[in-house]
Amino acid sequence: MSENKEKSKGLGDTIKKVTDTLGIKQCGKCKKRQEKLNKMFPYKTEQHRQNHINQMALNRKTAMDIVKALRSPAPEEPTPDSESIKIEKD
Repeated sequence: MSENKEKSKGLGDTIKKVTDTLGIKQCGKCKKRQEKLNKMFPYKTEQHRQNHINQMALNRKTAMDIVKALRSPAPEEPTPDSESIKIEKD
């Protein structure tokens, strides 16, 4: 039995590792099935994981900015003083 330490790109590679370990030889149809399963069920790459982490950090920052804005007191509206109010007399 051979030992395959290569990282699996998808489900097809994992199934191939299992069948190799069991001593089952791969035929042409098996290779096509392996490729198709890899496309249908790919494993996440390191770049995908990093993009996910970056997106989560951005979402967290945005959420914290929203919470900070909600917690800060609302700016006071200026109240008109008596001099600025002009009452027209008939």
